[in-house]
Amino acid sequence: MFDDAQQETYGDEISVLVRDSIKVWQTVEASVPESMIHLSDRLEGMQISVKPVKSIAKNSLFYRIGTILSHDGNLTMGELSCALVVPFSTATRIVDGLVGNGYVERLSDPDDKRVVRITLTESGRRLYEAIDDYVAKHITRILSTLTAKERNTFLTLFHKVADSF
Repeated sequence: MFDDAQQETYGDEISVLVRDSIKVWQTVEASVPESMIHLSDRLEGMQISVKPVKSIAKNSLFYRIGTILSHDGNLTMGELSCALVVPFSTATRIVDGLVGNGYVERLSDPDDKRVVRITLTESGRRLYEAIDDYVAKHITRILSTLTAKERNTFLTLFHKVADSF
């Protein structure tokens, strides 16, 4: 199937592929028509008990935030809002939940006390690394089914598509 050596070989490719995938997904999410957002809100309000879906959505959101924070460092709330492609108020609500669960913390900016920076806690970093390892292993498995030439072609085309967003 795949081994740690393959995962290490593909490490940089996997990291870029994941970041590009997140960019594409965020762009697609941000371009959802208003009518679909209202429909989604109505369905969410119905409190349909589909716990695995909700759990997956929360894990996906945490993974997106973890990827952003682990690669870009301590961001301001505004920077995080832009990186997530969500309104500032939405980013604040998301961060409130993550702070409450101990995965991120707010820090004062040493240069400007009005600015709040967001960073992963040790617990958040461990959780992010566990999810990232899981994702990397699965992407490694997928990439290992391709020849080196196919993988290079796929990654080149994928990056072109991601850049077009």
